[in-house]
Amino acid sequence: MANIEVKNISFSYQSTGSVSRKILEDVSFSIEQNNITTLLAPNDSGKSTLLKIISGLLKANSGSIEPNDKIIFIPEEPSSFPWLNVEENIKFASPNISKDKVEELASSVGLEGYSDHLPHNNSYGFRFRISLARALAVNPRLIVIDDSFKIMDGESREECYQLIKEINEKKGITFLIGTANISEALFLSNKILLLSKNPASIVETITEGLPFNNDLNVFESPSFSELRIKIEKSLKEIHRQRMSNFTI
Repeated sequence: MANIEVKNISFSYQSTGSVSRKILEDVSFSIEQNNITTLLAPNDSGKSTLLKIISGLLKANSGSIEPNDKIIFIPEEPSSFPWLNVEENIKFASPNISKDKVEELASSVGLEGYSDHLPHNNSYGFRFRISLARALAVNPRLIVIDDSFKIMDGESREECYQLIKEINEKKGITFLIGTANISEALFLSNKILLLSKNPASIVETITEGLPFNNDLNVFESPSFSELRIKIEKSLKEIHRQRMSNFTI
């Protein structure tokens, strides 16, 4: 599959009367296939709006996404059908897939043996895994994740970090992840895009020193800490008074 090109995306919300609020301004970047790209920006910066436009859930005022097919969106709070069990939730995305394929997908996201479990009886991390398996069922070009990890407990969050990297490495799945968490972006990414405040635009691209190994011990490594400090300094310059929206 070809790289995905986000080209000159601009977007404004229409406010009361004829006043409009510009959210995104001329945003352009590439999403390389088989890589994990993160958009690092504070909350309320236009990050979620951009991810929804890329996923086809919102229409930009101008610009394009090429190609724009087979892009799957996982929202901040992962969605699943509470009355359907894990197997039925996965099959909903692709009704004709075999039971063996469903079991393979469930196993690939750590849900082997949970086919008959209902999502609402389990954690956010469990529901995220269902959403991820359902996304994988359609052989996606790109999976977009909108800050889904922040509502998980610490252990579930770290397990899902490692799961994303494992799926990327073993299956070659491409991810675009929105986050306000610097360490999360560092651990997951091949490329980090720093987003300015409203109207949002890409102001810095970070690839040097990335990616890190899929080992949680890297959080304590000198190279990880050095790069985190470098990004913190960049963000302070970009956002100044909005640094309180970021987590480390």
